[in-house]
Amino acid sequence: MKKLFILLIILASIGLLMGVRATGSATSEAVTISTLYPPSNLAGDYIGLDMEFTWDEPLTGPPLSYKLYYSETPEVLESYTLLAATDSNYALTEAVYDAWFYVTAMYSLGESRPSEIVNISRLQPVQVQLMIDDGTSTAVLSWEPIRTADSYLVYYAEQAHAAFPAEWQGPITITENSFIDHLVNRKFYRVFARTAERNRANPASVLGTRKPAIGD
Repeated sequence: MKKLFILLIILASIGLLMGVRATGSATSEAVTISTLYPPSNLAGDYIGLDMEFTWDEPLTGPPLSYKLYYSETPEVLESYTLLAATDSNYALTEAVYDAWFYVTAMYSLGESRPSEIVNISRLQPVQVQLMIDDGTSTAVLSWEPIRTADSYLVYYAEQAHAAFPAEWQGPITITENSFIDHLVNRKFYRVFARTAERNRANPASVLGTRKPAIGD
């Protein structure tokens, strides 16, 4: 009888331990990469062959770094490749004339979801005709319309050899193929056609539920 009592105590203890283990595993919640917010408001503009990328910090807080991806065939998941890993905004000095981009944030827990996907096209210089009206002190710029352009960017400077774009003023965005400027001092102008709108897409529509792997 004594042996049976001891055996019952042992079995009860084992059951209690198993119950504690089961309860402990059930109350823990796994932290997944999908809980990390991506950067927002990704944007980029071409000037000549240079492109400046900017974005806003994720809601999750400052990440360890960022990763910028691009593709020239955005509908193909596997086509997105790593363009740069950077601590902040990024300047691209190579010629990528028309591509789709997204950015992710890197944390100690892993890589965030992709940001919005943005299409960025190169700015195309246009040949400008300039007429000065001395009576009204105005400069009238005109050019042949670019069929694929949705808008034009006008830059100006007081020195012809000023470093572009750092020492030039602008851009002034217009949708017509002419521009009138009221002159106080002599100015020089440069006009570019923006050949495509900066289209944005929901990454889920292109990337599905894909989470880019760390080290891609």
